[in-house]
Amino acid sequence: MAASNPAVVREELAVLQQELIEASEQKDWPLVQDIDDDIRELLKAVHPDWKQGELADVIVDMKQTYERIFVQCRQRRVELKEKMEAMRSNKDALEGYKNSQAAGNRELRKQA
Repeated sequence: MAASNPAVVREELAVLQQELIEASEQKDWPLVQDIDDDIRELLKAVHPDWKQGELADVIVDMKQTYERIFVQCRQRRVELKEKMEAMRSNKDALEGYKNSQAAGNRELRKQA
C-alpha cells in the first residue's frame, strides 16, 4: 500500500474500515487481525502531518470503529464466560446426580 497522497490514503482506509466492520460482524477474527495489520502498515507509511490534517477525521472515525469492535468482543467474552460457568455448573449437577444414582443402586443391591 502506497501512501502517495491523502486522497488515496483516505480511500484505502475507507475500504479497509468497511472490510474490518464486515469481518467483525462475521466474527472472522483471523481476518480482522489481517485487516488490522494492513491498516497499521498503511498508517505507518502516512506522512505525520496528514494524520493531524487531511486524515484526522478518517482516523477518528477508524478509532470509533475499533472501539465498537472492542465493545462487541468484551460482550462476547462475558457471554462465553457465563455460558462456560453454566455448563460447568450443569456438569457438576449431573455428576452429583450420577453419584447419587450409583449410591442408590448399591443400596438396592445390598437389600436384595
